[in-house]
Amino acid sequence: TNVTNATIESIITPIGLDHTKMLGRSIREIAFHKAGIIKPGSIVISAPQVPDALEVIRDRARSLGCSFYEATDELGLCEHLSVPYQKINAMVAQTAAAWLRMNALLGLYKVRGEEFVKAIIDGIENMRMPGRMERISDEPVIIIDGAHNPPAAKALRQALDENYPDAKHAYVFGAFRDKDYMKVFKTVYEGGPVCLVTAPGQRGMSASQLLTQLNMEGITDAVAVSMEEAAGFALSQTDRVAVAFGSLSWLADFRGRIKSMT
Repeated sequence: TNVTNATIESIITPIGLDHTKMLGRSIREIAFHKAGIIKPGSIVISAPQVPDALEVIRDRARSLGCSFYEATDELGLCEHLSVPYQKINAMVAQTAAAWLRMNALLGLYKVRGEEFVKAIIDGIENMRMPGRMERISDEPVIIIDGAHNPPAAKALRQALDENYPDAKHAYVFGAFRDKDYMKVFKTVYEGGPVCLVTAPGQRGMSASQLLTQLNMEGITDAVAVSMEEAAGFALSQTDRVAVAFGSLSWLADFRGRIKSMT
């Protein structure tokens, strides 16, 4: 994000507590580093933020002589999206494109108004986000989501409540040790069987380590398994929605095993 000294727009998505070892342990610290992408004289587009983050971003934009705009969905083009964070991201993209057009940048001023709106609608309707509230099986229902920090876990829990309000759930969980994995798990978990898998690499926690931590928190309906066993477990949940989450790092492997078994 900082390989250039000048940008047309600087776009900042929702800020939460993540990468805290590098970016800081408060929202204000993290927002300060995120706002480092803002270049003098650019247009700054921000997703809706918590007050501390919004203040930091506004101040940075003002200090560099930038125009600041908070993303909106004035045309109601994002209402059909079923996942909260997809709505926010689509809203940010829509606002960024609209300001490019209004400022006659990148030739978008040549696009007629109705054509521009149609292009935005087509883009949003055809948007796909692998590993983000992705339904990889219909019978049984299996959802994979790379939620690996508390804000993402909260968004996942909200999406599950909105899309499957009466469903019981089963869980597959794997995480990196440098994440707030217990808070992530507890935010999504609402009772039910749990299979724990090992996330890859040096940062990955082993399934047995996760099991120990969950047991210490009083969660006893969990077992440590291989990825193959986890896929089989998910496919066996005929009366529950199976949710695999905790890290993007192992979801492709999990998806592949589900596909090979069906």
